[in-house]
Amino acid sequence: MSNVLNQRQQHSVERRESVLNAAAEVFGAHGFKAARVDDIAARAGVSKGLVYVFFKHKRGLFEAALKQELLEWMQAAAQFAEGSDNPLQALERLFTGVFSVLQDKPLLRAALAGDPSELGRYLPVLRRLNGRRRRQVVALLEAGVSSGVFRHGLDVLRTADIIDSLHRSYILRALDAPYEPPFGDVVFDSTYVEQLGDFITRAVKA
Repeated sequence: MSNVLNQRQQHSVERRESVLNAAAEVFGAHGFKAARVDDIAARAGVSKGLVYVFFKHKRGLFEAALKQELLEWMQAAAQFAEGSDNPLQALERLFTGVFSVLQDKPLLRAALAGDPSELGRYLPVLRRLNGRRRRQVVALLEAGVSSGVFRHGLDVLRTADIIDSLHRSYILRALDAPYEPPFGDVVFDSTYVEQLGDFITRAVKA
């Protein structure tokens, strides 16, 4: 009996996860007002009634889907700088890694783009997460200067501010304008991001 119950619980968890993933795609594509629960249920392969079993209303589903993407982004961002004893390598990973995460986060991409109606109300949360990432940058810069990997006398706070500005700029450009005059022949892709990361590390290393 316990095995049957465990299987049912696991199946329920998997279906709830499917609903959240489908909601992120539909809300990300259409915004809160235009998104339909029927479309979310169809994309998830479940009944509309089951969606309301998991989530009492559309607003609750929207907030749960965005919260999931925010948490996954935050967890991934924290891991980018881990696994390396080299502050230079960790800094580059932290900068370039966020771009790869956004490719699989439709609702988060929409929130970062700043939907003025529904999604824009969550920008303060994103700013707090950005502040956490910025503190990571400061810590990495300080560690790099202390270990001699980064230039002696490097102005850590101003450098962190420059990196943060580049980071936010490339995210917005990636979301809003892949091609932008007068550099219309330059594609803003993963290679571009890697070059930005290389540019930053070259600017700070000893």
